[in-house]
Amino acid sequence: RCEPLIIVEKSTVPVGSGDALRGHIDKVLRQAGRLLQFDIVSNPEFLKEGSAV
Repeated sequence: RCEPLIIVEKSTVPVGSGDALRGHIDKVLRQAGRLLQFDIVSNPEFLKEGSAV
């Protein structure tokens, strides 16, 4: 693959979680000898308690 990837976090997470995730993914990719460009975006689900179907 030569195009950049987008990784989407789908849960509500604390500030800085994207940076921690990026660090972990970068580490795993380096250990595997891979170079990939990627961005991480957060798309949290905000549900009122008792409203999920």
